[in-house]
Amino acid sequence: MSLGAGCLMVVLCILVPATAWADWLLLLHSEAGSRFGDNWEAKIEVEGKFRDNMREYYDLEVMPWAAYRFTAWFKFGLGWRELVWRTNRAVYTKQVENDRGAQTYSQVSGHYWQVEHRPLADFMFTVTAWLITIEERLRVEYRQIENQDAYFRCNYSAL
Repeated sequence: MSLGAGCLMVVLCILVPATAWADWLLLLHSEAGSRFGDNWEAKIEVEGKFRDNMREYYDLEVMPWAAYRFTAWFKFGLGWRELVWRTNRAVYTKQVENDRGAQTYSQVSGHYWQVEHRPLADFMFTVTAWLITIEERLRVEYRQIENQDAYFRCNYSAL
């Protein structure tokens, strides 16, 4: 280890509070894809997440996706993102009547798994000037969460 790297580690240990190191996350991401001909490409992404010092599995995302390049500067893609995540809310049984005639509930679990379906469309633009390539992606997702429908957009730029 060089002297500069050692000094940087000492400064970080002094400046960063101990609580910042208290909870570790583990994000596992993998993707595989291929190009078909000159204009088609397809891929699938899978991501799993662990929290609470990497002990609690709480999120899974799977996204198959395909795109077609119409011109040198425009590409259009369609995909489907499927999310399953852990929600830490108690789950109870149906209302039942006990021996005394009172209506009661029993807690089944301290959490449940929520599912979300997101069909999506990507509009990707590419501009090359000198040695710099700018890729701009506009993603439109239709979110379906517990019978609530909403549109969500996120924008991404890369040089």
